[in-house]
Amino acid sequence: GEGSHQRFPGDVVRDPSRSDQPFTPDEKGGDTSDNSPFRRTGPGDGAAQTETGPHYSDEEYREIFENSVEGFFQSTPAGRFIRVNRSLARMYGYDSPFQMISGITDIGSQTYVHREDRDTFVHLLETEGKIEGFEHQAYRRDGTVFWTSVTARAVGGTNNRPLYFEGTIVDIDTRKKAELLLSDAKEQYQTLFDTSTNAILIRNSDGVI
Repeated sequence: GEGSHQRFPGDVVRDPSRSDQPFTPDEKGGDTSDNSPFRRTGPGDGAAQTETGPHYSDEEYREIFENSVEGFFQSTPAGRFIRVNRSLARMYGYDSPFQMISGITDIGSQTYVHREDRDTFVHLLETEGKIEGFEHQAYRRDGTVFWTSVTARAVGGTNNRPLYFEGTIVDIDTRKKAELLLSDAKEQYQTLFDTSTNAILIRNSDGVI
């Protein structure tokens, strides 16, 4: 019924006495935007599903959220996680979603290597409403550093003050390090080429200079 909803492992129950806590998609009907990765349907929504794109039932939503290889999250602009899935918890070195949510009290200082990246992220979401492929270095629970790419959107609120953010995080550490190594190699080669006092001939695979 309308008064009941499902929760997921690792969820934090909203404290109704705190007005600064955003509602999860389970509560007050949830976010109904078609762009939301957390969009779900209920009985009678079949027509809307065929007209506006893929919406999900409670069970489909649960499966996507829990089993996605991407890390799903919801967080407050102030820097607290509301909800994360298992993939995100593992990505950051936590044993469970609950451990990650309860252990991180300031996303900007605990997960961002460069705090200014967090400030930029929040500013873009507050002014633009969404962000795609935002790359930054992050801390795992053990203090090791890795690269991530974040796609997120602002939900609710007024006057550039979103109620919360939601989106996905992808571990791009292997690709990013390969790109940086290639860039360094190109830079070293160019330096060698520019500073060498010897003549340098470059041939292609056919032996043409």
